Order: sequence, then C-alpha cells, then structure tokens
Amino acid sequence: MAKGYSFEYEMNKSLETLWDYHFRIPDARAMRGFNIMQTRKVPADFVGCKSGIFHLLECKQNKEKSIRYSRLQDHQEEALVKVNSVGGVGLIAVNFHNGVRFKDKKVDRTFLLDVANWVAFKEKNKNRKSIPIDYFISRGKELFLSKVGNQRVWVE
Repeated sequence: MAKGYSFEYEMNKSLETLWDYHFRIPDARAMRGFNIMQTRKVPADFVGCKSGIFHLLECKQNKEKSIRYSRLQDHQEEALVKVNSVGGVGLIAVNFHNGVRFKDKKVDRTFLLDVANWVAFKEKNKNRKSIPIDYFISRGKELFLSKVGNQRVWVE
C-alpha cells in the first residue's frame, strides 16, 4: 500500500471515533474502472459531521520538516475555504512520518490544521514555499498514535 494511501486508511479508521459520521470520497484513481475520469476534481479525502457541524478533510503525508504549499492543490484549498465560509470546518490532516528528523528525533506526528490557518500562513509568508512543522505544533491540533489490535489509529 502506498504511503499516502496508508495514512488515508489510518485516518478512515480514526474518523470512526473522532467524528459522528464520515465518508471517504473516492478519488480519480479509485474511479478508473467506472470510466468517469473526466469528472470534476475531488475536493478532499473525507466529508463528515462532528457535533452537528459539517467537516471536509484533506489528508497529506509528508517526509520533510515542512510541507510545500503546492501539496494542497488549488481546487482543494478553495473547497476547504468555501466550507469554512458557510459555517463548516475545512481541515488539512498532515502526517509528518518516520523519515523526518525534528530536533534530532525521528517523527511520526499528525496534526489537524484549519484551512484558515494554512491560508493565513501562506499570505503572511509569500517568500516561503512551505509551512514548517513548528507552525502545525503551535496552530494545529495534534492527534496521537494508538493501536487497535494491529491497526494504527490517530486519537485526540
């Protein structure tokens, strides 16, 4: 299983306890057998509800100490921002995984970051091309790794 897919799989399992309801939005790779490759771009990985509030979540797995702005595609950012603008919550889940060393330690940390914080950082730091893990530590909500049987899940 590809790394990005494994993180999405972990998040799918994690959302069973984090949210009241969630649905994995199939992406273009999953839809190939249905001959609908010319459909609109998929806005995010998951849609759901928590405490009566609509949520849209895009997952990213990252090997570096910072995540490039370009990892969140324009149409994904626009969809997440639109959800925020109508009273929902647009989130980006980023897993900084084992290949990353941060302050001389290997990392496997996951954060939820509201898209408003993502956009604010980009606008304030136009000379940069990425958002560092420190920003996720200070502005994001960290999820913690747990095991259920032999499955990895992320919990609050």
